[in-house]
Amino acid sequence: MPNNVVFNLEPEKLRTQIFGNQAVALAQTADGLLQIASISDVVNVTATNLDIRDLTLSDHVMVYGSQGAALAQTADGLLQIASISDVVNVMATNLDIRDLTLSDHVTVYGSQGAALAQTADGLLQIASISDVVNVTATNLDIRDLTLSDHVRVYGSADAPLAQDGANNLQTNLQARGFTELSWADVATSTAWAFVPAQDTSQKTKYTFAVYNKGGQDASIRIETSPDANIWYIDTAAATLAAGTIEAYVARVFMKYTRIAYSAPVATTLDIFFNAQV
Repeated sequence: MPNNVVFNLEPEKLRTQIFGNQAVALAQTADGLLQIASISDVVNVTATNLDIRDLTLSDHVMVYGSQGAALAQTADGLLQIASISDVVNVMATNLDIRDLTLSDHVTVYGSQGAALAQTADGLLQIASISDVVNVTATNLDIRDLTLSDHVRVYGSADAPLAQDGANNLQTNLQARGFTELSWADVATSTAWAFVPAQDTSQKTKYTFAVYNKGGQDASIRIETSPDANIWYIDTAAATLAAGTIEAYVARVFMKYTRIAYSAPVATTLDIFFNAQV
């Protein structure tokens, strides 16, 4: 009532009502106390239509591969899955964990577990190209050789040397080369004349033969020269009787050799040069 103080004459009946939500008071015990459930008690929750609204075709879920970078979508809004063989371009900036200092270093290995040598100040030690390199190796062959293994020998590019039926290198014995010249019906006179000089520098053996086919004796001698201009009389003149043949060989080696001939009375000679290379 206005301006009247209300006193509760029965304080033991004084009470307060506590609501869990609007219009729903919290549960009480039989004696009117607030009912507190154990933390292990099962709480049954009944809910209907928890979605705020029905989903539509425009609703979507965005999937992120990293912070701020959503995964790619196809043209119809599906998650784009790349083939395992597709190229993936990765762009990164400032990958170092911290700034490098003078104490940081990179160790370079020449082989597993063996770092390359360094100089006293920690730099990579580069050896001179003329330095001796000692290499120790064991059992360098890939496998043991068998009877089917072979080595092919080439005489020129793309032309291996011939083999026999047993796959051995085929060799031919080369006979010595032979050369010969002759001058027939050579007429003599009282003056000395000569057959053309022969370069005998590469001949292992050579012989001049003269046959006196005329009726008069002739004089024959051998001459040698270093340049085919200055001539040395190698053998003194010898008489070749009519109707006979004689062989002539130089005693002194020089590059050029020739036969010289003359006769007090004219006669006819056949002259031969045989040489072996």
